[in-house]
Order: sequence, then C-alpha cells, then structure tokens
Amino acid sequence: MGEVWRARDSRLGRTVAIKFCQEKFSERLGSEARAVAALNHPNICTLYDVGPDYLVMEYVEGTALRGPLPLEEALRYAGQIAEALVAAHRKGIVHRDLKPANILVNEEGVKLLDFGLAQWAAAPHPPDDDLTHTIRQTQVGVIVGTPQFMSPEQAEGREVDARTDIFAFGCVLFEMLTGKRAFDGATTTSIIAAILHTDPPPVSSLRPVTPAAIDRIVKTCLAKDPEERWQTARDLRHALLLVGEQQPPAVPGIRRRWVLAAVMSLSVVATFLAVRWLRPQPKAAEQIRFLLARPQGVATGSAGPLAISPDGRTVASQETDASGKRYVWVRHLGSMTARRLDATEGVSPGIAYSASGIFWSPDSQSLAFSVGGRLKRMAVSGGSAQLICEPCGAGGGGAWSPEGVILTAGRGGLNRVPAAGGAATPIAITDAKSGEIRPCAPQFLPDGKHFLYLASRSNPEENAVYVQEIGSAERKLLLRTRGKVEYAPPGYLLFVREGTLFAQTLDLHSFQLQGEPVVVAEDVQEPYGFSVSGNGVIAYRSTQEVSEQQVFWYDREGRRTPAGGERGYINVRLSPDQSRAILYRRESLSPSGSRWVIELGSGILSRVRLDPTFLIDTTGLWSPDSRRIVVSGRTGGEIPVAGNRRGLRRHPAAALRKDRYVGQGLVPG
Repeated sequence: MGEVWRARDSRLGRTVAIKFCQEKFSERLGSEARAVAALNHPNICTLYDVGPDYLVMEYVEGTALRGPLPLEEALRYAGQIAEALVAAHRKGIVHRDLKPANILVNEEGVKLLDFGLAQWAAAPHPPDDDLTHTIRQTQVGVIVGTPQFMSPEQAEGREVDARTDIFAFGCVLFEMLTGKRAFDGATTTSIIAAILHTDPPPVSSLRPVTPAAIDRIVKTCLAKDPEERWQTARDLRHALLLVGEQQPPAVPGIRRRWVLAAVMSLSVVATFLAVRWLRPQPKAAEQIRFLLARPQGVATGSAGPLAISPDGRTVASQETDASGKRYVWVRHLGSMTARRLDATEGVSPGIAYSASGIFWSPDSQSLAFSVGGRLKRMAVSGGSAQLICEPCGAGGGGAWSPEGVILTAGRGGLNRVPAAGGAATPIAITDAKSGEIRPCAPQFLPDGKHFLYLASRSNPEENAVYVQEIGSAERKLLLRTRGKVEYAPPGYLLFVREGTLFAQTLDLHSFQLQGEPVVVAEDVQEPYGFSVSGNGVIAYRSTQEVSEQQVFWYDREGRRTPAGGERGYINVRLSPDQSRAILYRRESLSPSGSRWVIELGSGILSRVRLDPTFLIDTTGLWSPDSRRIVVSGRTGGEIPVAGNRRGLRRHPAAALRKDRYVGQGLVPG
C-alpha cells in the first residue's frame, strides 16, 4: 500500500517515520490517520502530522517481536499488548492485522504499529466519546489481513468486531512462547483451512514447564466461535495478571507425591539444623550502585531537578542545553542513552532547596511539569503535552495519587486538581504569620488521604515538614529540615542534611519518626538532588558531578593551559584586565553556593564573604577598573533595603569606595 521512511523533523529536531501512500491520500490512509489520532497510549505509535499523501508518525527504535521468549518477559509484553488493545477497543477501533511484525520491542516495552487495516466497529465495544465514524475499509466477503493471524470470521470474509483482535492476540502469544506459528501451511488456502478446522497443540506440549493457566488463556483466545473467546481485551488482561501472580506449577507425573514428601522432610531437617546449630544472622539486602552519564549536548553545570519513576525503571531530569533552553530528559535504566521530551521546553526549574518541578504518574507512564505557570502532562513515550490547569504552577513540586488527584505547590499554598484536568482547589494556605513563604514538595502517603509537604521559610534553618489530611485544615509537625523529604515503602522517610542522605522509620499510624536516622548515601547534591521510587530504587546527583571542572586558558588555535586553582568551579566571569576571574561553586550548606576570586597568574583563591542569610542570584559583575565586583540577591527571599532600592550590594576586591550602579555594569566615579 505504500512505503515507510525514516526522516528528520527539522523544526523540532527529532527523528520521525513518514508513511507514504502510493496514491493520493486514500480513504484507507485517511481512516488510519483518524484511528491513530484517536489513540493516546504509551504502547501505541503516536501520530504527529498528516499530509496530502503521507502520515508523520513517531519513530520507534526497536525490533519486531520474536519468540520464543522467557515466560516472565513474554507475559510482560503480552500485558502491554493487551493494554494497547483495551485502549483501541475502548475507542471502537479494531486493528484487524495484529501480528509480530506490527509489534516493535525496545527497552521500554512494546509499541503497536500499522493501523492501515483498522476499522471502526459499532459492537460489541462502541466508542466512549463523540467518535461516530462508520468507515468500513472493506466490504463483507472481502478477506483482508495476514493469513496466519486471521480469525475464522475474518478468514471467511464475515463481519468482525474486537474479538477478532483477541484471536490474533492468541496467535501472537503462542508464537512468543513457542517460537512457532499457531497456524501454518504451504499456501494461503491451507493456512485458512487450519484456522477454520484445526486447533494448535497446547503450549505446554512444546514448552513443558508452562503453567496450565497459559494453555487456558491461549485456548480461549483461539476459540473458533467468537462467543467462546474472551469477550473483551480487559478480561484478557486480567487473566494475564493473575498468571503473573501465581506460584510456579507443581511437579507433574506419578512421582509428584513422593517428591513433595521428600521436599517437606528435607525442609524440616534443614530448619532444625539451622535453629539448633547454625543460628544464621539475617542476610543484609545487597546494594547495587552504578553511575548514569548525563545526556549528550547539555551545558556544563546545568543539572536541575530529577525524579525516578514509581516502578524504579526510568529517571527524568531537567537539563539545560548549550543554547540555554531547559528540557526534561528521560532515561530508562536498561538504555544506554537519554531521550529529550521536546514538549517540555522551558520547564519550571523548581524552588531552590525544596522541590522538583517534575513528578510522575503512579503508573510510571506519564510526567507532569510546569511551563509558564501552566501545569501539563505527557506520556514519556512521546506525543503532545496536555494541559491540566492554568494558572497552576508547580514550581514548588507536585504529587499524583492513584485516585487521579494531583497536589501542586504554589505561592499561596497547596492546590488540588484532577489529573485529567480542571480547576485548582486550595487545600492548604501558607501561614505567612509564622514566616512561611510557600509550601514545597508535596507527597502522598500510602493511604492516599494524608500527604507530606515542606513549609519553606525566610530562614532555611526553620523549614519544617508537616503531615496533613485532604479535607482537613489541621497539620502535624513531623521534623525540621532545610530540604525536601520523600517517603519510601514500607515505612521510611528520606531527607538530606549537609550533603548526606538519611532514612528514618516513619510510623504511618501516629505519624512520628522512630529510631535513629541511617546513612543511605553521601555527597548528595542539594536542593533537589535525590528521588526514590515505590520499590526502593534511589537516584541522586552527586556533589562530585562537577568536581572535574577546571579553569583553562584557550588560545585562538585551540591550545589550552591551566589557569590555576582547584577543581569544581563553574560560571567563570573574567575581569576586564584579564588578571582575575569570579568563580561559583555549589555547596550543600549554602542555598546559593559560594563565590570566589581567582588570581589567574598564581591560582590563589579568595572567597567573597557576605552575610550568610544573603542569597546571591548572580555570579557577579566586575567594575571597569577590575578592582570591585557587584552581586545582586535577596535576604530570606525578600529584596534587601541595604545597598539601594534595587537590592544591589557590593563587595570590595581591593579598596572600598562609592560607585554608581547602572543596569548590568559599573561605571567609575
């Protein structure tokens, strides 16, 4: 019907797939466009654009699905395919050409492709929205599809519904588990005859250790009569989930009873010996640590907030590229590279020392983020961003509950908004009388009713974490800490103090911390340098990340020579006479880091010392005579009165005298 090309989107700088039709935009290609555009699911290929005779679609790096696969992996892929069918059938779309060649596999899972033969079906799964298309791409009596994966009704050219996809799913699952086709033959006629009159052998006969439940699932999918199959893809998905939760099958054969008795006897003896003589100590859980490289092309020293997905498989982080644009990047832990989410350009960086501006959905499939005061969400698999609320900034962080409720932290307090979109409702007001500036880093506790948040104050040493229940104005003080906290199952609270990440037991009934804090990791960056998943995987930025950065001179031929000084400094500002430079270094004890002046000839460093409550916003500017610097900032989040009305203060690098402040520089006199 056409060709598919790999192409480069020059406007957005991304790789795409372009599907050309051999004829001018036909009814079939138009129907495919409408079908794919109606779907927004992480396991279904995304449609980006439509032209007169082509479709621009998401480019998926991966390979076609092949078997045989390990049982656990096959069940995982099968569950994702079933999820995609649930989404399609809910919209009234029948794929009609489900086969391994139309299913691509990569580190993140599977992607269902090619809806070229899809049709809109009125029954048994009508659309649940205003989609009222009645397009039929073939007439009754015309056979379409791939012979080895056709249902009997499809092979006979009869009317089909969503259950024809369930039959094809059974063929795909059979091939995933056995590496063989459920129905095969030398000719199309022989294949169709096999589909209509024969049944494939049980999976367990080709793969002996297969659970009996798998045989039942495949057999039900491949029933000749549609009424005997699974009636919905949702039912099929639930059956697959039950198989995944079951224990391995019992030992088959006539010796089953003898083997069971022997195993029980050995277990009793082993237990007796262990208790009587060995008395082993509980084995500590093994810790696995590894480093993730920063994405290629991001600016040095541009690291921002990070957040690991609830399933512990994907890390999202904010990075700034060389052009100064800030994006969210995602990296699956099984992948060697990170991927930029283009729709996140200009994402809010989060509030210093408190929260991340990005947070995950409970199913680890979507990210929420704030751009220009608008709270948005998008699937990490790609596609467009969806507006949740406006204005509804989440610069102070956010939390997403399994019940579809989002908490966002704004300047006035905490807001509640539906994850599907809607108006924001205040649930916690900032207590300005106690010196609070804003709430930060909200997080739901396991019951979905209580939540934690950090109340930031003008003096970071007075920041405090509170527990509150949705619908109640009362809150309880949990602990005082400068930065954010995160809850980790089955009952730990994680927080950072002076660059060290601690975990402490949290009683979820009394909401009190118990025992002593335990060190989890050291050299952790603040303010938002760590994130923990629902299964105990922790991602954090190390303070050593910038330790290899050093100042160099470069001549016009590209030769470099060290300019002196230690490593770990960034944001160089050269003096007009080129003898000195201002440097910046992050520090866990200072929200705004520290500024230093380096003598480029000798490498001698001297620190720019200011009031510790003065939060510097800029690296610094030199006076034209290279003898003074000026920095701007704020005290406790407010504009200081000292200096002048614009909040500027100066620090003499040599002699102190009065100067006039003009714009972004200094003028003598």
